[in-house]
Amino acid sequence: MKTPLCEVDAQREILCNECKKRLDEGSLSDLDIAISRILGRMDKSFPISSVEFKQAIDLNEMIVMVCEGNIGTLIGKKGRIVSEITRKVGKKVRVIEHTKDEKKMIQDLVGGARVLGVNKIFKPKKQEYKVIISRFDEGKLMISKENLEKGIQQLLQAETSVEFR
Repeated sequence: MKTPLCEVDAQREILCNECKKRLDEGSLSDLDIAISRILGRMDKSFPISSVEFKQAIDLNEMIVMVCEGNIGTLIGKKGRIVSEITRKVGKKVRVIEHTKDEKKMIQDLVGGARVLGVNKIFKPKKQEYKVIISRFDEGKLMISKENLEKGIQQLLQAETSVEFR
């Protein structure tokens, strides 16, 4: 299984110079390291090698794992593998697929609530997103509006606001 850590560091407790440099620069987080190591250990006992773990986002109430490939294998039959990750991390874990389709990634993050629209707002030197969710589905969100905005912002690397209509 491919993770943000090199294969050697995913199996041991200390970081090589290159991974340490990436951690110091901020392109790698402590949570990315922890989950990479959990996945590195699980790769031996579960068939998860077809998935690439990209990043982890901590949203207080839950952790979002952004992955590429066959993410169904990471979830496992009856959610067995993701439940094991949840147990080891100590928080609810949601796995979403990394794709170029921003609306799909946002819909995966939101879960059961309907995303009515994702608007890109182009401003000088930056881009923002406005995500519109059905007000009837506000209760279906698994996290607070503020944490949802924070998660989408980290996912898309742009300022984000969420509205209910």
